[in-house]
Amino acid sequence: DLMQSCGTKEELFRKMSAPPSMIDKWQAQILARTLVRNKVILVSEGVDQKTAESMFLYHADNMEE
Repeated sequence: DLMQSCGTKEELFRKMSAPPSMIDKWQAQILARTLVRNKVILVSEGVDQKTAESMFLYHADNMEE
């Protein structure tokens, strides 16, 4: 929900870095930091492209893409 409410990965990172902290917020903070610094490709048959992109991930159906 939090990831999908942000317009950019930078906005996600800012929201996750600001107090107050939520339980398990650290997981989203690590992902947000990774997304700001790197291109993250999700290889999955269970997650469609639209869902992956809503979380600022690139989608691939297999490792060859």
